[in-house]
Amino acid sequence: MLLHTIMGLIVENINVRKESENKWVLSSPHKNLLVSENVYLLFKQLLHSESFEESYQKFKNHFKQDISYAKYHKLIDDHFKGKGFLTNERTTNKKKSYLTLKIDLIPKRWGEKISYLFEFLFYPKTFKILSTFLLLFIIYICYKYNAHSYNFNATDILVSIIIVNLSIVFHEFGHISAYNYFIKNFKLNSYNTSGQIGFGFYFIFPVFYSNVTQAWSLEKNYRQIINIAGIYFQIIISAILFICFLIFNLNYLLLSSYLVFLYALFELNPFIRSDGYWILSDATNKHNLIQKSKLKLIEFLKTKNGKNFNWLVIYASGNYMLMLIFVLGILLYSGQSFLKFPYVLAKSLYSALLFDFSKIEFDSSMIYYLGIYIIVLTYGYRLIRMIFGNSKRKKLLAINK
Repeated sequence: MLLHTIMGLIVENINVRKESENKWVLSSPHKNLLVSENVYLLFKQLLHSESFEESYQKFKNHFKQDISYAKYHKLIDDHFKGKGFLTNERTTNKKKSYLTLKIDLIPKRWGEKISYLFEFLFYPKTFKILSTFLLLFIIYICYKYNAHSYNFNATDILVSIIIVNLSIVFHEFGHISAYNYFIKNFKLNSYNTSGQIGFGFYFIFPVFYSNVTQAWSLEKNYRQIINIAGIYFQIIISAILFICFLIFNLNYLLLSSYLVFLYALFELNPFIRSDGYWILSDATNKHNLIQKSKLKLIEFLKTKNGKNFNWLVIYASGNYMLMLIFVLGILLYSGQSFLKFPYVLAKSLYSALLFDFSKIEFDSSMIYYLGIYIIVLTYGYRLIRMIFGNSKRKKLLAINK
């Protein structure tokens, strides 16, 4: 639902959706908020008022509360200040992202033009027929062909790596195409703050991303299609490559088909913020899934009460187990060089301070080790802070995707 603002307190064209009986999603150009029924009523009063004084009177009359004007303004600030809803704000708080060093590669206008070519893939009949075909393709290729029975040379591997990386960009166009199709179909506002494809780092890992923030304005079943759209596009690419292999009998086409398909499967991993994470989050109606599951794990460990044990505890435990397996894998692969890295780094920094550059030790693996230590220390710090720190959280949660 798109609300057209004609008054002066709320910015124009806010997207609004009822999430559940007592929950609403409000989407501004910069934030998505999950709010209670009472906060939504406060928002509507602001929406239909010409001044804060007028909205203040409406608030007191509706809620039968005789609060001061200062406290009323603080209530508004607590829920909406810096989040892109109020017209009297010149700046908004920059939203915290799980990606760093983000760069937009394909701006919104180009993303819309290119994705328009693929939107037909999300027409209901086309989507159902093609999805059925792709499912049959997966079954066929898994049972009929075994990539291990083929000999691949260095050229096959190099060409396959290039094709897989191109398919990753196409993966992001899958998300953007589905996003633009549904946003336009339901006449919602995507603003200029979403619809881009970019590049950034997830911890130390380089990743492509697509900005589909306003997807929260859509119903869950449409969000799920956006969530799986990248995998959907990559399996289409995998099928096309496999058909080309049957025609031209080039080994790199078969290898590329397998690798693109395997990458699409990896995207179903729910423990990192890949497609699988958002699929699970929407399927279970758990926004901020990683944060909430960690809090639930801490609560269970503190109380040791079986009533606090649920699937979120299992999910958080799996998340930490995955990190532990990852670190153990690094230790087994790198041996003592990984454990000695802090000492080598400290020694090299000390030598640099003394301008004794001949004693500085450096190789490319040290950058990788530094990233791993940052990840481990970050996870450890967050875990300790949650166990021994203040576990209270604000009831109002921003749900940014």
